[in-house]
Amino acid sequence: MSIKSRIFLSKKEKKELFGKIKEFKVPEEFLSKSIQIERVVLEDYVFYMKNGKVIFFEVEDTIFPTINYLRDYNIEIPAVIVDIGAIKFIVNGADVMAPGVVFFDPKIKVGMIVCIKEEKSNAILAIGKALINAEKFKETKKGKVVSIYHHLNDKIWKFKT
Repeated sequence: MSIKSRIFLSKKEKKELFGKIKEFKVPEEFLSKSIQIERVVLEDYVFYMKNGKVIFFEVEDTIFPTINYLRDYNIEIPAVIVDIGAIKFIVNGADVMAPGVVFFDPKIKVGMIVCIKEEKSNAILAIGKALINAEKFKETKKGKVVSIYHHLNDKIWKFKT
């Protein structure tokens, strides 16, 4: 991934960014002058970084939190929990299929950003966008239910500047 540009956000730019992603409960400290948030523009992505670690990424005009951000700041977003058999596929970038799902958060709506967790330890495996809402999921027995945009050990996870 080649870097096209990189800049540190001004306080105003940080405020605008965090206003767009308030559902991810951005810590108030991020707005202080002492915290630097860097925007790194790549070919396919825009990364927002803090201390050299990607905390948000933008793709297809949507800003997503990273797995690290959700873990580091103990942020909860609607979740889809998958069984053990689905893990190897998801950490290799496969979308979530209905048969592998053991829990689909009832708050989920189509297009909502969700995290994918595994059933035993509740660890976050991936971040994606819901393709169906919770009501429809109750009737679904097959097909894709979440499109994955970020998973463990992908380009976003491994990105270093």
